[in-house]
Amino acid sequence: MLNASRPLRAPLAARIILAAAAAGALLSASACSSDSTPGSTDAGTSTGGKSSTGGSSSGGASSGGKSGSSNGGSTNTGGSSGDSGGQCTGKPATGTNDAKHCIADDGGVIKQATGACVKDVDAAAPPPPDGDAAVSDYGDTLYGLEGDDDDCKYHVSYTVPPICEKEGVTFTATVTKTVDGKPVTGAYPYLEATLNDLPSSSAVQQSYRETTPGVYTVGPIVFDKAGKWVARFHFFEDCSDEPEDSPHGHIAFYIDVP
Repeated sequence: MLNASRPLRAPLAARIILAAAAAGALLSASACSSDSTPGSTDAGTSTGGKSSTGGSSSGGASSGGKSGSSNGGSTNTGGSSGDSGGQCTGKPATGTNDAKHCIADDGGVIKQATGACVKDVDAAAPPPPDGDAAVSDYGDTLYGLEGDDDDCKYHVSYTVPPICEKEGVTFTATVTKTVDGKPVTGAYPYLEATLNDLPSSSAVQQSYRETTPGVYTVGPIVFDKAGKWVARFHFFEDCSDEPEDSPHGHIAFYIDVP
């Protein structure tokens, strides 16, 4: 019985081996077909095609196209920088001043001499005027870069860099006497900046320095809003303004902050 059955098992085993080999070959072919697909079709589209890496998403319209115009174009980066730089365009206002300021009725030029400083007992070293201070002694606010002060005691000219909104700026003022043109020394000036009679909301401690006789730097001054400001110089503020020849003086100029 055993010898009769053995010849039957050998062909069956061979068939099994052949079937297994065929199945392995089929799996191998299927695997090769599957491996070639990502490299040629899926991976090619994903990596180098339109969708992902080399196509329009990363290297096309997104990164090199629309994103490029967003990051380096005129809309965002270039535009914003231009707008920021454009804010530093504040400057002295231009206009026409009263031609009769410091001109007497007979056509002569008024030149008020100054005398000794009489200390005002109510005034400490030059604080900004409080909100209730009378302004009746103030003359007209002037356009341009120079003029005679309200009492025709001093001729004042000034310069200021381009003014940036909400950034401090320093003025340089040159002060001379109207009677003889000599420099006014020791005037310890300060600047009062107002917009619609209201001061800047940016509280910044200002200081002055007399760089050469009669030439002063004053600041920083902060113009925190757009508008037509009044910048008023004050001189010898701790001297009483009551005497006619008091060195106490003031002059104001319009400043445009776009």
